[in-house]
Amino acid sequence: MMDKNENAMILGNSPLLISDVASLIKAGELDKSIPFMAYNRAARRTAEKQAKKMIRRSKD
Repeated sequence: MMDKNENAMILGNSPLLISDVASLIKAGELDKSIPFMAYNRAARRTAEKQAKKMIRRSKD
């Protein structure tokens, strides 16, 4: 699901936004996040790729 800011939501037991994942990446705590690690591997990889794209776009 995408909102108007291209911020996708990862659906699951505890929904996370891609911006949340980007914040975790910047803080270096992505692997320590229990809600994020609860998702299956494919969902985590997709969310991580989208978050990294979001970070790159925000730097430009």
